[in-house]
Amino acid sequence: MKSFKPLWAILILVALGALFMLSPYSQKTIMAADSDESPAEVVAMADEQPAHDAASMATENAVSQSHVAVQADDVEEETATSDLTSEEHVLSARTLGDPNAPVKLEEFASLSCPHCAHFHTDVFPQIKEAYIDTGKVFFTFTDFPLNAPALEGTLISRCLPKARYFKFLSFLFEKQPDWAFADGYTQYLKQNSRLLGLSEQDAEACLTNETLRVGLIGKVQAAQEKYEINSTPSFVLNGTDVINGGQSFEEFQKKIDALLK
Repeated sequence: MKSFKPLWAILILVALGALFMLSPYSQKTIMAADSDESPAEVVAMADEQPAHDAASMATENAVSQSHVAVQADDVEEETATSDLTSEEHVLSARTLGDPNAPVKLEEFASLSCPHCAHFHTDVFPQIKEAYIDTGKVFFTFTDFPLNAPALEGTLISRCLPKARYFKFLSFLFEKQPDWAFADGYTQYLKQNSRLLGLSEQDAEACLTNETLRVGLIGKVQAAQEKYEINSTPSFVLNGTDVINGGQSFEEFQKKIDALLK
């Protein structure tokens, strides 16, 4: 696993803002999309990686109830947020479980990271059932976007009502191959988030808000400085024990049970 200096992150993430100003739907990789590559290596390889066929992606993104897996009818309603694109709403913590739980688990992940997708589809449901739902673990998900698609996915998901955030997060990880590495990812995100209550106007406001992008970049930099996070997924247990890379449920079980004793 290779690491990179915070200066790389600062320079590359600042460049990300410029890319969005010039081309909101740019798909050029800005930071490492996989924990085994440095930003410089991934940027060099970006133009060599083929995108999915644009025509097939457009067909796949057609709005129809038959293909869209994320639905709003089974999500509890919450008090309407006065401004879904406000800095306070978008940048506030996204958590699950009892804040008074004896164990605190924070995850740093990118929506375009395959290892993160594996954790959320295969490992996280077991942790949630065994520890979060039982009041033993308080979970915080901290977005650590590593490229343009991940940043757009982060912005869109955080502009949704909070009660629908984790549902959409799970959907994006499950369907990662359909959008994160393909042309048309912006439209895919917009269309699916609309089914969970995010209007076209709010989605566009999310993606073009410079304050929100700068705020997310600041959170990434803060995590790097505080915990030396330089790859995804990474985890922090009780604010001190840093775990780099995806782990099996059994490994998390050992660490969590040790803290619960």
